[in-house]
Amino acid sequence: MLRRLLIYAAPRASSALSRDSPRSVTTTLCTRKLVAISRGNQLFLARSMGSVASTMGRDLTYDDIVKLSSKNEIILIDVREPAEIQETGKLPGSTHIPLGDVPNALNLDAAAFKEKYGIEKPAQDAPLVFSCRSGKRSNTALDKALALGFANSRHYAGGWLDWEKHTKQ
Repeated sequence: MLRRLLIYAAPRASSALSRDSPRSVTTTLCTRKLVAISRGNQLFLARSMGSVASTMGRDLTYDDIVKLSSKNEIILIDVREPAEIQETGKLPGSTHIPLGDVPNALNLDAAAFKEKYGIEKPAQDAPLVFSCRSGKRSNTALDKALALGFANSRHYAGGWLDWEKHTKQ
């Protein structure tokens, strides 16, 4: 079964969706075992890693994060600055890689990545999820990961602020 999804990304500071700009459209083709994502003039292919790639868009919610984390179905990366992490802590189970380090980190060899971040380096088809304070920097990290071929990447759109809102109730 082949599914075709059109995912429209909002422009930077606006919540309006633009169907006219080619930069704002990501097309995803999903089969049971393969995901093909075309973004602008780039095409990324990856093996499907279950529910993250085949049924969810770029943006994950609090409920998505809780569900996928409890099943160890995602690799959660917090892209906030070190001072923010010290002040608030990080999402349970997340690995801290500041936004400015994301491209270099994802290009490290496996041994250097494990030594620096304490986890195995994610494979190109790994289900990465980026998080930050409010969702803006994690969206930037997502774009960087997709450009590097990590096609099964997503981001937690609500970020730390949304996490706090749900966990303080």
